[in-house]
Amino acid sequence: NPHVTVLYGLHDEVHSDLVGRICKSVREPVEIKIVGASTFDNNPDYDVLKYDIESDKLRQLNRVFSSFPHTNEHDDYSPHLTVGYLKRGRGEDYTSQIRDKIGRRLTFDCLRFRPSGSSMQHFDFKL
Repeated sequence: NPHVTVLYGLHDEVHSDLVGRICKSVREPVEIKIVGASTFDNNPDYDVLKYDIESDKLRQLNRVFSSFPHTNEHDDYSPHLTVGYLKRGRGEDYTSQIRDKIGRRLTFDCLRFRPSGSSMQHFDFKL
C-alpha cells in the first residue's frame, strides 16, 4: 500500500477525535514534491522502495503529532512516499525505473490515521 507517513508509532491513547481536530485545522490539501527515489534497506526481510519528498505541511504535521505519546526509533523526520516492499536486494533494480517522477508535485486532501495497535482499523480525515 503506497503511503506517506506523518509520524510512526503514535500510542493508542492518542484518539481519533484528537487526530481529527488537528486534521480539520489544516484546512487545505497537503502538497508534496518528489525530490528523489531510493530505498530503505535496513529491513532484514525487504527493500522498501520510496520516493524522497519535501513538504512544509508534512513537516508541520509531524511536529504537532510528535508532541503526543509515540514510539519512534528515528530521531529525524525524513518525509517519504513508500511505494512498495520488494525482495531483499532488489530495491536498486526498481529505483532507476521510478526516477522519471522526480520533480513532480502531488496533492493529498485526506489523511488516514491508523493506531499503532491495529493493522486494520483506520480513520480517514478530509482536509
